[in-house]
Amino acid sequence: KKGDGNYERLEKEVAAWTAYRQRYVKVIGARIAYWRGRLKSDRRYSRGSRAYRLVDRYYKSYNGRESWRTVYRTLRSEEAKAWRGSPDWAKVKEYRGKVTAIMDEHAKKWEDYVGKQQKASRKYIYGYRHMFWWKYYALREYKRGWKLATAKKESSTADADKAEAKKRYEALVQRMTADQKGLVHRSWLYRALRGTIYWLGKYYSWTQT
Repeated sequence: KKGDGNYERLEKEVAAWTAYRQRYVKVIGARIAYWRGRLKSDRRYSRGSRAYRLVDRYYKSYNGRESWRTVYRTLRSEEAKAWRGSPDWAKVKEYRGKVTAIMDEHAKKWEDYVGKQQKASRKYIYGYRHMFWWKYYALREYKRGWKLATAKKESSTADADKAEAKKRYEALVQRMTADQKGLVHRSWLYRALRGTIYWLGKYYSWTQT
């Protein structure tokens, strides 16, 4: 319980580990920034090289951008507070935007990959699955936000989440409808796209009301 000796001891341990982690991240971030600068100035390594891309990925994680884990956990923590009755809607909106922005980055990467493959090939289907799921996860986040805001009667947040979900739903369905063109109607991919569009229409019909 708060106030007894055991609680205070644990609180000090948590504070010590938090301080240690902050120092560790600062030191590692500085070393990564150093090597990123070295690679950037070295003509032997272009920005598209494997070494530079690897260091740049860690640089984004340790310098100037919150990690996926931190963003995701913060959003879920704020959602739990909202369900308990002490919401910070501005923070919920901010971190939902950060979570979906990361998902959009992954979706864009796979969308570019799909665009380079022959339609209906194995690599095309492999990339398409990844692209779809990242787009769907981002869409589902706004459904989650809409349900939370509706339950707590926060109309402005509910309307904003519903509008964003509608935009993403329509864009995804439009993309999948366009991708059906040129496919044999009895092919596996055509039937998968058609069935997925039907399924999305059932579960996201609330965006059209």
